[in-house]
This record gives sequence, C-alpha cells and structure tokens, in this order.
Amino acid sequence: MLDGTKLLDHLTDPDTDEIVPITLVADNGGPFRSSRFEHFIAAHPELRHVRTRVRTPGQNGVRERAFQSLKYERLYREQIDDALDLVREADAYRVEFNTIRPHQALA
Repeated sequence: MLDGTKLLDHLTDPDTDEIVPITLVADNGGPFRSSRFEHFIAAHPELRHVRTRVRTPGQNGVRERAFQSLKYERLYREQIDDALDLVREADAYRVEFNTIRPHQALA
C-alpha cells in the first residue's frame, strides 16, 4: 500500500507537477451527502467527487454491474465468516475480474 507522500507523487503529472485528481463517482446515498464526507474531499486535493443524478442508476451502471457480478459470482458462493474474509474474497475477485476473466467487449 502506498503512503500519503508516495500516493501524491504517483498522482503528480511529471511535466507540470500538478496533481491529477482521482474522480470518485458515487450515488446520492446518505454517506456521500454528509458534511463529514464533503470536508474529507475538500481536504484532499487529489480527490474529486462527482455524484450521479437522482433516480438515474444508469449513470453508475458499470459499477453497479461490477458489484452485482461480485455478489453472484463470488460472495454468494463462498462462506464469508467475517470482514477479513469479505475483504480477501472481494480483492481476489477484483484481481480475477481485471486480469484473468475474459471480457465480452474484448471479443
């Protein structure tokens, strides 16, 4: 895992030394509307928060589909005893999904 300094170095454009922000796309759920979350985002210039429009789940469709695949292809098929098991299973699925699993868009 990267520490804060290395993370900012990784997010810095080598030509301009400007921070290239990571965009967080979220729905309009309560945690993403809280003042605490807004203060967190404001305190981190490396992050940019974008909310999807109300009642438009299609705007966040890629993420929603990925979570659905995670649940049905991995989590519902495994015995998850605690939060650490959940993290391990989700991370293993993420690696499989992004590196091993064939994607329809790639033919």
